[in-house]
Amino acid sequence: QIVGREIHLEGELVIPSARLEPRDISLAVRPSKDVVIVGRDEIETEKARWLIHTHVRAIAEDSIRFIGYGFNGRIGGELLLIDEPGSLTKALGQLHAVPGSSYKSFGKELTIEQGRINFADSPLDNPNLDIEAQREVGDVVAGVRVSGTARVPVLTLFSQPSMDEADILSYLTLGRPLSSAGQSDGQTMMKAANTAG
Repeated sequence: QIVGREIHLEGELVIPSARLEPRDISLAVRPSKDVVIVGRDEIETEKARWLIHTHVRAIAEDSIRFIGYGFNGRIGGELLLIDEPGSLTKALGQLHAVPGSSYKSFGKELTIEQGRINFADSPLDNPNLDIEAQREVGDVVAGVRVSGTARVPVLTLFSQPSMDEADILSYLTLGRPLSSAGQSDGQTMMKAANTAG
C-alpha cells in the first residue's frame, strides 16, 4: 500500500531455494564514530524521502545454501522482518543450521551439532548465537561453543572426556593430545588460537 510518500509492505515470503556466498568484510576498516559527512542533511531535505514500513515474514524450510565466514551448509527457519523509518531493520524468529553443516574453526572443519541464530526484536546484523561444533578423534570429542551476539561472540572449548583447554585445542588443531605434540605443532596451535581469537 502506498499513501503519499509512505510505503506499507506486509506479507509472507517463502524461499524455495537460495545460494548465498557473501564476501568476507571482517577486515574492512569502518569509519571512526567522529566522522561527519558534510552536506548529507542538505541532500536529504532536497529530496522528499520515501518512508517505508515493512512487516514481512520470511520462511525457508532448510532451503538456503550458505557458504561464508567459516560456515558451509544449509540454513532454515522463519523470521519476521520489521522496518520502520529512521531505525535499523529488526527481526523476530530463529534460523538453524541443518545437520551435516560444517564450521571452520582453529584451521579445521568441524561438524555442527547444534546451530541456532535467535532474533528477539534485535537488529538484523546482531542476533544471539547458540552454536556448537565438534571434531571426533577416536574416543575423544573436542569442540567449541559460540554464544553471545554476532558483534560480541563468546567462544568456549569443551570435550568428552573432560580435559584442559590446551589438550582440547591440541585435539581440535592436531588431532592428538598435547603430550605428543612437537615444537612445530605448538606453533600451529598458537596460530590457530590467534586466528580464532
